[in-house]
Amino acid sequence: MTANFRDTVASAMIEGASMASALIGGAAGAYIGHQLTPTTWSATVRLLFAGAVAVVGAVTVDALAELVLVPLRRLLMTMIRSTTRSSAPASANTLGEALAQVAIATAHRAANAAHRID
Repeated sequence: MTANFRDTVASAMIEGASMASALIGGAAGAYIGHQLTPTTWSATVRLLFAGAVAVVGAVTVDALAELVLVPLRRLLMTMIRSTTRSSAPASANTLGEALAQVAIATAHRAANAAHRID
């Protein structure tokens, strides 16, 4: 797998977990908001109250989930970058060595660009 693909998969997993936590918070908030309203209120007011509590619940649960997801996101991104980056070549002593390093770097960039185009 390429680094971009791993990065995309890791981001999708983290964002999926974030969306799931918001959905769970919203559903729980809607249920609690509907249960807390008195039955003497009209259906419109009860629905409005349940919706407001659902939004607050979704934001709250998502914010709490981010406390866990942010360090996990950093860990995944660090693992991805550490496995794909190589160290820089040693500095050249002569003009010929410098030109050779530039040619090699250009060839690597062209190969990566061609791979991304395919």
